[in-house]
Amino acid sequence: APRCYSSFLSEVWVVPSPPTVTLSSSPACHHPGINVTLICTVSNYYPEGIHVTWLAGGKAHKDSQSGQPQKKGGQFHINSTLSVSPQEWDKLGQFTCQVNHPGTNSTENRTISKCTACQGSTPQPSLYLLKPLLQELFNEGQAHLTCLVVGYELDQANIIWEVDGVDYTKNATTEKTKEHSNLTQSLQSRLVIPQATWDSRKEVLCRVTHPCSLFQMEKKTVQKSKGEEIARGLGC
Repeated sequence: APRCYSSFLSEVWVVPSPPTVTLSSSPACHHPGINVTLICTVSNYYPEGIHVTWLAGGKAHKDSQSGQPQKKGGQFHINSTLSVSPQEWDKLGQFTCQVNHPGTNSTENRTISKCTACQGSTPQPSLYLLKPLLQELFNEGQAHLTCLVVGYELDQANIIWEVDGVDYTKNATTEKTKEHSNLTQSLQSRLVIPQATWDSRKEVLCRVTHPCSLFQMEKKTVQKSKGEEIARGLGC
């Protein structure tokens, strides 16, 4: 009888407990073209009733799935998942798992985005800034400079050009990001300036940035060297 009484009390007198909520993603980064699964883990709550709502950009997102609540140690646990297309994930918007627990009159919100999920896990890109070819200078009277970036998460990257500190980005042509079999990407931009500008030995800068700083800004500069002037004067 005492054992039954103790068991009865343990069921009746469990203290109401608000949920613990965590939000993660799989895979988070460096897997172009693959759907991302967002996982909202709701644990350690009592009593059982729970409402999980997904928001994308502040609006309700209906394409979610929730498992059956599991009871362990007198408390409940449940997982809810949301499948996000790579196109939607790459927009860098925020996704929120909103958990309402009537038993404790509590609401918990957890937010994730590609910017937060990939923070600190994206390697620095490599940037190469190529000088113009002499043949193009002589034949066209223009200097064609090429900025090549190789790395990860370059779809939203920005390439900026400067000539002696003046923004020349609008004068450049930047191609679409290319995907490679080893999961790296490359991004190429070309800037054409008058030969006179190049011959005046003005410094040309190319830098690459990411809108949510998944990697640190990378930059390179070039300018016409005195050696090039001497070679041209000698007819080389």
